[in-house]
Amino acid sequence: NPLLSWTHPDMALHQGMLDFLEELFAVCKSINPDFCISYEGSWDRLMSYSEVSWWGTEPDSMRVVFPNRVLCNGVEQPFDFNKVNVAVLNGCNILIGPGNYNRDLDYPPMRKLMEYIREINRIRRELFYYVSMVTFLDTSNGIFKTSAHMLDIAGDFDKNPFCRWSLFESMKNKRKSLILANLLPEPATAKEIKFHCTNSKECLIYKAFEKPIKKKFPVDITVEPERVVFILEA
Repeated sequence: NPLLSWTHPDMALHQGMLDFLEELFAVCKSINPDFCISYEGSWDRLMSYSEVSWWGTEPDSMRVVFPNRVLCNGVEQPFDFNKVNVAVLNGCNILIGPGNYNRDLDYPPMRKLMEYIREINRIRRELFYYVSMVTFLDTSNGIFKTSAHMLDIAGDFDKNPFCRWSLFESMKNKRKSLILANLLPEPATAKEIKFHCTNSKECLIYKAFEKPIKKKFPVDITVEPERVVFILEA
């Protein structure tokens, strides 16, 4: 580019992006101090500007070093309930693009899914420090699965690969939580659930469209089709 006079060709693209972000943040934060962005890409230098990047469907190993890092799971179609559930399971944000990013949130085929997302967001806001600002202790599969599981669990969630779970620890106070995700089209059971890493005798159970209930460990739970359950040590 013969018009490129302010920098070198090997620096223009990357430095140009950083200069743009500096200008963007300066202007937008002068209008709204809470302005923030997420970004599509894997360039770690952008973590100086945002902790949220797109397209993360599985637990991210970078969270070991950067526990505040968040990935996004895209939800684009009316029956993407399990994409929401996987996002919750892996501590991801939900990136909503109705009709493959061609419609708005009032798109009629998406309304049932939007109601579900509203409930999931309500619970995750209430339990923010226990299901979002967390470290992974153990998972049913994936990179954070331990060689000897840190909880007892029987039933479908012990043997069916479409019944998955994640065990978290709060970065705020070390309180433990368990996410159960039933990705099947029929109900699934989790039996004799008990954490190895807590002295708590009781837990709080949260489900979408229901009030939380308290039960004693070990606990049995039925998870409805394509739904998640939150279990927080009391």
